[in-house]
Amino acid sequence: MNTRNQAREDNPPIVVNGEMLVDNIDKANAGAEYLKNVIGRQDPFKDDCNRTIWKVKKVSQKKRMEDYNRPFTEREVNEVVKNLPNTTPGDDLIYPEFVKRLPEIWMKELLKIINIAWKSGYFPQIWKKGTAIMIAKPGKDSEKIENFRFITLLPVLGKVYEKLVKNRLSWLIEEKKGLKDYQCGFRRNRSTLENLVLLHRDALYVLQNGKIMIVVFLDVRGAFDNLVHRKMLEGMMAMGLVGNIVQFGMSYLTERTVVVKGGQSVPTVEVHQKVSAGSPLKSRVRLVFQIVNMCILMTELRFEN
Repeated sequence: MNTRNQAREDNPPIVVNGEMLVDNIDKANAGAEYLKNVIGRQDPFKDDCNRTIWKVKKVSQKKRMEDYNRPFTEREVNEVVKNLPNTTPGDDLIYPEFVKRLPEIWMKELLKIINIAWKSGYFPQIWKKGTAIMIAKPGKDSEKIENFRFITLLPVLGKVYEKLVKNRLSWLIEEKKGLKDYQCGFRRNRSTLENLVLLHRDALYVLQNGKIMIVVFLDVRGAFDNLVHRKMLEGMMAMGLVGNIVQFGMSYLTERTVVVKGGQSVPTVEVHQKVSAGSPLKSRVRLVFQIVNMCILMTELRFEN
């Protein structure tokens, strides 16, 4: 095979605005520009943003030491670290395996740092920086930048903090019955197969009784990227949450950055979020899904007897 053709297959060009980009840095710049248009948009309702920020500060001052606001324990952090997947490290180059092998005294220091941040509802800025790798979607035209998947690598210590809070939120959501019973995705010991079973049951009932059943399937393009994080914070407060967990939500969602890396080139471009919009990419931000589940009302289109 021709060497030039082999190189082209290993490093396919991207066409942006009629211009063919081959250099990895040029592709990283194009990827950053694309992300800026997708996830870099600011919330246009600035007055509403300011009101939400004021509300968050107000409810964050209500310290009643609720169970969900208590300091994390050694048992909690040990459980999270033990179950860390062996993934590629973020910008800090700290591997999960390294954290798993920390001696007990260092693990206690890590817990102390996280609890200091948690007490003030703060998510450290250095843990908000992600490195995005561009990977072409299989079976799609790799010359179009929208056919690339951006995989975000995040600092593993930030992931430990995220998972600690996520576990608290998961418990809280179930305890407060914040979800409809038919919400099966992103819940422990539940499966979306349950929805298929319910649909099958209702369909059989309709067929057997000569009735009509209308089913609507929705696939919202870019749903996660277009979520208004201000609304999620308002949803948390509407559930009656107070104290540092709400302040954490705002800190976690704001001023996040992602550095786009093209191929093996050095990351060159940063995309900043400066208003109440947050997580760089949905592929790694598990915590946001929990907040979404808690705050967005699920529309039920179901046949009733």
